[in-house]
Amino acid sequence: MEKTFLYFAYGSSLKTDLMAFRANEVLQASENATLKDFTIHFDHLNADGSARANLIIAPGEIVLGVLYPITELHHEHLAETEPGYNLVEIEVETNSGKHKALTFTCNNSHQGISCSESYIRTIVEGAREHGFPEEYIEGLLNKAGKLG
Repeated sequence: MEKTFLYFAYGSSLKTDLMAFRANEVLQASENATLKDFTIHFDHLNADGSARANLIIAPGEIVLGVLYPITELHHEHLAETEPGYNLVEIEVETNSGKHKALTFTCNNSHQGISCSESYIRTIVEGAREHGFPEEYIEGLLNKAGKLG
């Protein structure tokens, strides 16, 4: 049996069908998770010139996400769909306790870029799919500059 590890999804990969496309297999999120002392910025430059989500250290803030158990092959497929991101290990909290997980972040932030309506809509749909609080979703929309 192939070894699995936990992947923390916080952006568009929250949406289950998009995660399945990126991993090249339907995956089930194991549980919701909270990453403490980080926030989401929309400052990762996508190839089309738009912004993508990124994790930034921010004491006292949180990022909500979901954990997916993935294999090395899933990771290879994910990495192909996430150019410019680095895979890093983080610690998240869930109802079952603290877990080490891997996630994508970007060290090169860009100012003055914004995400597309379809991109933030995908994140919001994924957040609602996993039952995130509406207050958190409104915060994402504010950060993305997309109110309502």
